[in-house]
Parts: sequence; C-alpha cells; structure tokens
Amino acid sequence: MTGKNSHPDQDARMDQLHRYKLETVHGVKQDVVFNSYPEWITVQENLSTDDYVKKIVGWHHDRNLIDGSTDKDQFAKLIQEAGELSDNICKGEDVSDDIGDMIVVLLNIAERNKLSLADCLSKAWDDIKDRKGRMVDGIFIKETDL
Repeated sequence: MTGKNSHPDQDARMDQLHRYKLETVHGVKQDVVFNSYPEWITVQENLSTDDYVKKIVGWHHDRNLIDGSTDKDQFAKLIQEAGELSDNICKGEDVSDDIGDMIVVLLNIAERNKLSLADCLSKAWDDIKDRKGRMVDGIFIKETDL
C-alpha cells in the first residue's frame, strides 16, 4: 500500500517490488507486480476477464457457495456490497474493490441459474443498444418514461 498514508520507506520498498521479475518453471521471465505489503506478498495476476470468471466460479464451488446457498441469500449479500459501494462513493474513496465484490456475488447468482456473464451482458446490451432518452439531474431517463 503506497500513497498519502504510507511511510516513505514503504513506498521505496514497494517501488522495488514493482520492478521484480520472476523466472517461471519453464524458464520464462515474467513481470510480477506486488500490490500490497506483507500479508504474505500477494501477486497481482494479469488474467483475462474469462480467466477471472472461471477462478471466481471455481472459488464459489470450492466453498459450497453454489449448492449451499440460495439466490435470496446471495441477493442479501449483493445489497450489503452495494451499501459498501455507496459508502465509498459518498466518501470519494476507491470503489474498485466494491464493484469487484458485487461482480463476484452476481457471478454466484448467474452460476446458480446456469447463466454466463456473456449471457447476461448480451441480454442487457440487447435491451439498451437502441434505447433513446435524455439525462435529467445526472440520470438517464428512457424516452418511454419521459
């Protein structure tokens, strides 16, 4: 963690870690980016969106969050995460983790309903692609609702 609340020594250590290269099992040198400090140095993986979705869905299955939970339970979790997002928006703080957490919960609900992220986004795009309307007080209002 670097920035306004961190110590200059920590910033320097993180800068060194950001430039670290790791040799993989196959002898390929690969950049490794560290995005936090100890908690035993986590590596920021550069995965595709599909790779993250597969990992997250697998994580849900490994923890029995698909068969052992319900859409209703996960919706309650989604609302909790939305509250955290709202809090950070109001405070002007970083919202990336909150958005990510909400996507994790939505992937859980999608998996339970045998839907993919692509299925859901395709349906949403089909719904909005030709939509017309206008902005009112910072909110898009559909033409049919005006």
